[in-house]
Amino acid sequence: MQINEIIVQNYAEVTAAVQQKAKRLLLVSDLALGGTTPSYGTIAEATRYAHDHNVSISILVRPRSGSADYNDAEIKIMDTDLLEIQKLGSDGVVFGVLTQSGNLDEDAMANLVAAAGGMALGFTTGLNRPTAPIEDEAVLWLSDNDFTRYYAPMAPEKELTTETISSLMNANQKLSERNIQLIPTNFHSKAEMTTLTDRTNISQTAILPSQI
Repeated sequence: MQINEIIVQNYAEVTAAVQQKAKRLLLVSDLALGGTTPSYGTIAEATRYAHDHNVSISILVRPRSGSADYNDAEIKIMDTDLLEIQKLGSDGVVFGVLTQSGNLDEDAMANLVAAAGGMALGFTTGLNRPTAPIEDEAVLWLSDNDFTRYYAPMAPEKELTTETISSLMNANQKLSERNIQLIPTNFHSKAEMTTLTDRTNISQTAILPSQI
């Protein structure tokens, strides 16, 4: 069964997606820049509306655009955001932190997992930034720390290549062995999404409201 998570950027898009029978939302701000953390007011109202309609909602926690090697102040901002999002009752959060060398920053991530306080966890370093092939050690760490989703932005090429499909299938197999769901995103069109799901066993995607 194909499951589409709808990426929404404001309250109006939340209500529209729910009215189109969406069952899972990912709330972000500034998606053109890969997404940043939405305002508390937007999170609160979006969460209330989603729950009133039996829809689950996750929140992107990302203090800025660009690389994910955040400094101490930015990590503190993310920590505070996670604590507040938990209080607002959202179902899940999506975040990721890397070292300057591009590896998973396990110390920073562990602190943020603790701040998330039992919310469902997804990993991303930006919803428009194709990620490097995920290392086995990172998969193991994410699994051991209860991450269940890994967001994989599509490459900037307009055409879905055989190489891209093969890479995603390999990543999906590696992640699924540790009970983590690969979620491709940043599709250029609904046709691209359909081609990917038709040619692979990938069953979940994160898409725009226009691609429902």
